[in-house]
Amino acid sequence: MSPAANRPSPASLRWDLFCRVIDNLGDAAVCWRLARQLAQDHGQTVRLWIDQPDVLARLVPGARPGRTQQGVRIEAWHSNAPALSSTRRADVADRVIAGFGCELPPAYRSAMRQRRPVWINLEYFSTEAWTQGSHGLPSPKSDGLIEHFFFPGLGPQTGGVLREQNLLIEREAFQRDPWARSEFLARLGLAVQPGQRVASLFAYPDAPWTSLLEGLAHSATPWTVLVPQGILSELNVSDLKVSELKVSEQKANGSQGRLTIKRIPFLPQDDYDRLLWSCDLNLVRGEDSLIRALWAARPMIWQAYPQAEAAHLPKVAAWLDHLLDAAGTGPVQNPPDDRLDEPAAAIRQAWMAWNSDPDAPPAGPALQRALAHGARWQALSVSLCEREASLPSLADRLLAFIESRL
Repeated sequence: MSPAANRPSPASLRWDLFCRVIDNLGDAAVCWRLARQLAQDHGQTVRLWIDQPDVLARLVPGARPGRTQQGVRIEAWHSNAPALSSTRRADVADRVIAGFGCELPPAYRSAMRQRRPVWINLEYFSTEAWTQGSHGLPSPKSDGLIEHFFFPGLGPQTGGVLREQNLLIEREAFQRDPWARSEFLARLGLAVQPGQRVASLFAYPDAPWTSLLEGLAHSATPWTVLVPQGILSELNVSDLKVSELKVSEQKANGSQGRLTIKRIPFLPQDDYDRLLWSCDLNLVRGEDSLIRALWAARPMIWQAYPQAEAAHLPKVAAWLDHLLDAAGTGPVQNPPDDRLDEPAAAIRQAWMAWNSDPDAPPAGPALQRALAHGARWQALSVSLCEREASLPSLADRLLAFIESRL
C-alpha cells in the first residue's frame, strides 16, 4: 500500500495547536484566528491548547475550556491535564502546531515519536528578508521527529498572512454602508460630527504619545482619539499636559480645542475589526493588530515591540519597504528619505518617529506632515491590502506546505 493510501482525507484531519501566552493578548489572538480559520474555512478538526484561557475569553466572549466554539475545541494547557500528562499514540493529532516555538508537553512529545504527525513551528510574523530563506526549513530532532519552521510574512515567498475567506467582503459591505460606521461608533458613545476625523490608539507605554497627541491637537482638522480601556492607564493619559491641551480625570475622557480623547471598552476580536474599519487613522501595536489594520485598508502606523539597541527598527523599516512600493514592483530596501518623494518620506518619518527612532523628528510634527498627504497614504494602504489579498492566506499556504511535505 502506498503512503498516500494511509493519509486521512482532508476533511478528517485532526489538528492540535499549542499556545503559551507571552505577549499579553497577541499570542492568543493569532493562534485563535488560525485555529478558527482551519476549522471554519477548511473543515478541519481543531483543538486549541492554551495555558491562559482567561486571555482568550477576553478576545472571544464565551470561550472557555471544554467548549467547542466556532468549530474549535478549547482546552486548558496545564501540567495536570489528563490528555497531556499521559498522552497515548491515538491522542496525538495528524497535524501539530507549536505556536511561536513553544515547547510541547513532554508526554505528548513522547507519543509523537510513535504517531509521527506533521509538526509545524509557527513563528512570529516578520517582513524582514532573512525570513524568506528560513521559511519552510526542516529541523530534524535526535528522536527522529522533524519540526518545520513556518514564517508568516508579506509577499509570495513567505507563510503569508491570516485572512478569513469572507473578511474583505464583510469589510467592504461595512465601509460602503452609510449607517454601519455611525451605528457602530454610537455603540461606543461617539457621535461623529461633520468634518471630524477618528483615530484608534493601541500602543506600548513608551510610545511618544504626548508629542503625537499634541500634533493632532494643533491640526486644522478636529480629531477624536479612541483608546481601549487599559491602554489609557498604561500611557497615564489622565496626567497629560501638552501645551494648552489638558485631559482631566473625568473618566479619562477630555477635550480641548480640536482634539478629543475618549475611552472605549475593551473590544472582542470581531468588534476590534469594525473599529479599525471605522477609523481614519489606526495606531496599532504587536502582530495581530498590525495584520487586522492591514485588512482595514486605512492609513495606519505600527509600533513594533521595543527592543534593546533599537533592534525593532529594521522590522518597521521592512514593512515600510512594502507599503511604499506603490508600483507593486517589489520593495526598495529601506531607502533614505532623500530618495523618496515627499509623501513617502513623510509617511516613513511618521512611522519611525512613533517607533522612537533617534534620527526621526518628533512624532507630532512628523504625523502632521504625513496627514497632509492623506490621499496618497490611503492609496498606498489600499494597494498593499489588495496585493496581499491576491495571494493565498496563511492557512491556505500552511495546508499546501504540509501537503507538499507528505
